[in-house]
Amino acid sequence: MFEKNDKLLSIARVILNVVTWIGIIGGILTGIILCCIDSYLLSIGLSLLFALPVFSALSWLVLRLILNFFCDVKLIRNKLYETENDNLSPFLTYSNTPFTPTPAENGNTMEQLLQLKKLLDDGVITQEEFDREKAKLLK
Repeated sequence: MFEKNDKLLSIARVILNVVTWIGIIGGILTGIILCCIDSYLLSIGLSLLFALPVFSALSWLVLRLILNFFCDVKLIRNKLYETENDNLSPFLTYSNTPFTPTPAENGNTMEQLLQLKKLLDDGVITQEEFDREKAKLLK
């Protein structure tokens, strides 16, 4: 139902990256060319040599934050409508694998349970995952 909007996010991400690189490279080249043409244009060329790449990078940062905000909205929407997030995979930087606790060095079950409780309290794992792992430890 929402796949068309997800593709627009991916297209906007690619366009943003391309325009940013064009701005950075174009600013550097324009600055170098103006510096080489005439001594009168040296100050303008040096200004452009540094200003355009910095402006392009800052613009990329702000627009990328806005794009990530829209992606987060899409992820929440997809979760509410129980839709897959496969189209948004380029935006996701985390692994969606289930939690498996690392065994304690001495095999102490109590330490593992405390570690699980801390993860639950921090919101890293859900209550269902906590109950499942707790049942495995107490067997």
